[in-house]
Amino acid sequence: MLWKLKHHQEYEYLSIPEFDSTGMVVQGITTRSCGDMSPAGGKDNYQHMASTLFQSDTDTIFVCRQIHGNTIYKPEKKCVYPPEADALITNKKGITLSIFTADCLPIFILDPEKEAIGLVHAGWRGTMTRIGQKTLLEMKKVYQTNPKSCIIGIGPGICDKCYEMGATVVEYMLKEFKGFTCFLQQKNGKNLLDLFSLNKQQFKEAGVLEKNIFVCEYCTAENNSLLYSYRMEGENAGRMMSVLKLR
Repeated sequence: MLWKLKHHQEYEYLSIPEFDSTGMVVQGITTRSCGDMSPAGGKDNYQHMASTLFQSDTDTIFVCRQIHGNTIYKPEKKCVYPPEADALITNKKGITLSIFTADCLPIFILDPEKEAIGLVHAGWRGTMTRIGQKTLLEMKKVYQTNPKSCIIGIGPGICDKCYEMGATVVEYMLKEFKGFTCFLQQKNGKNLLDLFSLNKQQFKEAGVLEKNIFVCEYCTAENNSLLYSYRMEGENAGRMMSVLKLR
C-alpha cells in the first residue's frame, strides 16, 4: 500500500497506512503546507505542528542535532542542548521522536511485538555507514527486537532520477560499500544513486521481511510544490518534520 496524503485543517501530511493499522503509533511527515520545520528557524512552528497534527505536547518532543553520522540516541529526559545524533529509539510512551529532512530519507521503524520504535535520518553519508540497519540492530540489543516482526517506512526523499552524485563521492562509495554498483546508474554522463533501494536492501540484510518495508513514492525533487528539496532550492530550502511516537 502506498503512503497516504492526509489533510487536517489547512495542512497536509504524509503517513504510512501499515503503521496506522496497528493502532500502536502516531506518525507522519509534514509537507510544505505546514511551513518550514527547521529547528534553526525556532521551536514555535515545529512544536505547533507536532501538537496540531500528531497530538504531542511540547515537553514530549525530542529532537537531535543531525550531523550526517551514525550515532543513535535513546532519549530519557529533555536536554538543554539536543545531542548530536541521526537516529532516535524508544520503547516509552509519552516520548515523541522527531527528525528533519529536505532530500535525505526519514526512516520509520516499528516493532509491534516489543512495542519499540526508531526514527532515522539517512542521507548518503548515513546510508554508507548503514545507520538504518544499525538502528534496527541497536533496538534488537536494547529491546530484544526481532527484525522479522518489524515494519519499516522509508521516505519521502530524493529519487534515483534526481540524485546525482559527484565522481569523488562515487569513488569513495565504491571503496567503502560492497555491491554499491547495484544502486548506481550512469545516465547522460551523470552518476545517479538509488538511496531508497540501498536502504531497503540493508534492512533486508538485517532480517526484515520485504513485505514489511514500505517505500514512499514521493520524490522531494519531483514534488517540490508539495515537499522541500535541498537539491531544488539550495541553502534556503525549508525542512519537513517526521514524527513517530507510541500511543
